[in-house]
Amino acid sequence: YPEEDEVPMPPRSFIEVVGDSVVRVMDGNIQVMEIPIWISCNLSTPTLEKSSASRMTQVLSMLNHSTAEIHHDLDALLLNLRVAERAKSGSHCNNINAVKQDAAGNMQTLTDENSLHNSGMVEVIKVECAAWVTAVRAHNATRFNVDANHKSVMAVAIDLRRLAVGKILLWRDDPGANTATVNSLTLRA
Repeated sequence: YPEEDEVPMPPRSFIEVVGDSVVRVMDGNIQVMEIPIWISCNLSTPTLEKSSASRMTQVLSMLNHSTAEIHHDLDALLLNLRVAERAKSGSHCNNINAVKQDAAGNMQTLTDENSLHNSGMVEVIKVECAAWVTAVRAHNATRFNVDANHKSVMAVAIDLRRLAVGKILLWRDDPGANTATVNSLTLRA
């Protein structure tokens, strides 16, 4: 670069200048700038693997946050007055007809009064959400560097919350919907 005092080094080349440059005149009156360098390893620069995994890290962080929001929303619906009213008439919401095990196979402590908790719907939704998150986690980080894949998983994660809460709202608002019908609905948009 004529008339310039700086010499750019390629990024991530791990080349570090260690002294002053010297201009040497070669045969044919050609000037060559000689720069003393050494190979340096900048430990704060992310590795290629870490760099390519950054989208995966973002996706997993967003999934953790979305899952926490879904759990919060579902737990809030357990306390919703309209849900409690609907549960009074739901045959699967009493402690006689209720599912005695949750979706994970653990024994469930039932309430004495009819409740959404007794129906097991919330647990089924939480397990289905967890299964979807586990499936996403199983993918290689490079999968999310493809824009279409990244966009797809982000869109599904956003819909997951809407669909999870929507299952309970469907049951609450539609007298014809029972727990078996709602549990059979998938969380896929």
